[in-house]
Amino acid sequence: MNKEDYVNAGYFSKPHGFKGHLNFHAVINDEIKYDEIDHVMLEVNELLTPFFIEKIDAKGKIIFKLEQISNEKEAKKIQSKHVFINIKFIRNNEEKNEDSLIGFEVNDKIFGKLGNIIRVEDFPAHQLWVVKVNDKEILLPVEDKFINDINHTTKTIIYTAPEGLISLYLD
Repeated sequence: MNKEDYVNAGYFSKPHGFKGHLNFHAVINDEIKYDEIDHVMLEVNELLTPFFIEKIDAKGKIIFKLEQISNEKEAKKIQSKHVFINIKFIRNNEEKNEDSLIGFEVNDKIFGKLGNIIRVEDFPAHQLWVVKVNDKEILLPVEDKFINDINHTTKTIIYTAPEGLISLYLD
């Protein structure tokens, strides 16, 4: 585990209850993917030490339950410790700003290279990417379930369009 792969994302502010749950206070502006995190690192004797996650409740207050911590006394020992989270579980705010994706090339898993995003349309239900394909504009829903990868370095997006959507525009 490389220390460079982790970000000081916050700290445990105080125990929550008597069974070892801990309140987490984030100190970064980026979005943390709580539903994907399997472990955190805490600095113990100046070394990053892994703590595996039993459960995270991210509704309202963020409450962690770590496998190694089972009571309030153990939770108080790590109170105020900085929590380091792997960068793969952090979504940079730039990634969330869909307008910053204008000009990115969209590659569909089935159709291959489609074209570049020329604008983003906002609708009440969700956003749509407008992609220029040959002389046509196609609309792609901006939803996590369709977006496989966004590479900011190569300015490419791997996308899996809903079945029949692209054919609807290109036929």
